[in-house]
This record gives sequence, C-alpha cells and structure tokens, in this order.
Amino acid sequence: MTDSYGDRLDGVTKERVWRAHLAHHSFVIAELDYLRAMLQVAESDLPLDRIATPMHLTTFEVEMVLVQAADVTPARPGFSGANPYEICQRFAVGLLSRSEVVAELSTWDYAPEGEMRGLHAAPTRAAFDEVGLAFDHGLLDRTTFEEILKNLASQD
Repeated sequence: MTDSYGDRLDGVTKERVWRAHLAHHSFVIAELDYLRAMLQVAESDLPLDRIATPMHLTTFEVEMVLVQAADVTPARPGFSGANPYEICQRFAVGLLSRSEVVAELSTWDYAPEGEMRGLHAAPTRAAFDEVGLAFDHGLLDRTTFEEILKNLASQD
C-alpha cells in the first residue's frame, strides 16, 4: 500500500483510507462496465420499455443512462480496458491477475514519447505516463511495474 500522507496517519486510518481508495476504483470500474453493458443492450434495438422493465427502471432512467454511456470509450479490442490506467484499476481491485496486467500493459501500443493526445482522441495511443500515474496512485506494485518496464525495454 502506498500513501502520500507519510507518518501523519496511524496504521488503522491508513488501512481505512486504502480500503476507501480501492472501493473508489471498484465503483469507477463497475460504472464503466454498467454503461458499456447498457450500450450493448441498446444496440439490440429493443424498445426502451423492453430494456427498462426487467431491470426495474423507467424508460426515462434508461434514456439518461444511455446519454451518459454515449461518452464512454469502449474497451480496446483484445484488452480489458480503454486505456492503461483503466487496466491498472482492474488489476488493483482484483479483476485481473498479475500475469494478465503485465501481458496487457507490455503489449499496449503506447504513444511515442512527447506525443500529445487530445481530450477526445482515440484511446489506442495512450502514453506510458498513464502506467506511471497508476503506479504513483498505488494501483501497481513496484515488482509488477518493473516487469512491465523490462518487457517494454526488451521490445526496443
């Protein structure tokens, strides 16, 4: 567990903060999965009431979810997420094994150093900075991060 509080928190409080941190990432991933699933259901061209009824939602609620889902980037084909940070989140909350996260992040097509992505750019060319940020946020342990770096270096 990493933290940015240093010695200011006792062990029990650090553990509670860490659990909340992981719960936050679980929530984010669950929401992405829900929105992507709703988009898949909507692609079936069912009337909204046929979607809403078995889910115990109103058609208005389904409409609002679909509006929100329209902004969600799909997972990249062959990967568990739309970007490296999401893949790291899935690993941190236990949805990916260590070998899976290493394999995915070792084969991702990263943007060349210095290449900038626009806010609405396609997610296929994420910068490796996202992996570094995930490490800084405690989503990857040092051993896993170093294995990914080693694998990438061996590809050059």
